[in-house]
Amino acid sequence: MRGHPLQKLREDIDVPPRVLERWQRLAERDPIYHGMLERMLTYRKHVLAIFDSLVFREMPVPHRTQ
Repeated sequence: MRGHPLQKLREDIDVPPRVLERWQRLAERDPIYHGMLERMLTYRKHVLAIFDSLVFREMPVPHRTQ
C-alpha cells in the first residue's frame, strides 16, 4: 500500500457519516438525487468490499502452533 495506512484508504473509499447525512438530506428534497444516491452508495460499498478482499488476500495467514 506504499505508505498509506489501511484505515485511511478504507475511509477514502467509504462514505463518512457526516457526508452521508448531507447526501440523505439532499435526496429527501430531490427524487432524482435519491436514485443517484442509492447508486453511489451501492457502488462505494461494492468497491470497499473488493478492496477488503484484495487486502485480506495479501495479508499473511498466522500459523497455528499446537
